[in-house]
Amino acid sequence: MGRFAGILLAKGRVIFRGTPAELTGAAAGHVWTVMADRPVEPEPGWTIVSMLHLSDSIQYRLMGPAAASGAGAEPARPSLEDGYVWLMKQESAPRVPGPR
Repeated sequence: MGRFAGILLAKGRVIFRGTPAELTGAAAGHVWTVMADRPVEPEPGWTIVSMLHLSDSIQYRLMGPAAASGAGAEPARPSLEDGYVWLMKQESAPRVPGPR
């Protein structure tokens, strides 16, 4: 029996083909958690994946290229959802034209 593999489509194109572990791994190094005492807006280039209201704070799960210095961002282990969000975020990023 072979290993389970799946595909991810965006705008009718295959943007990922692989296992759930490979999809999760696509977001490695791009997922962070931040604790805040009030609602915050993410910096440009960052995406809020989820937020959890706790009794005295809000826990944000953010996705971005690197931790913002001074923001108290802690690296987080990516989930399958994070892999999906990261690949879709990359697919929707504006394309820079290459040399002709």
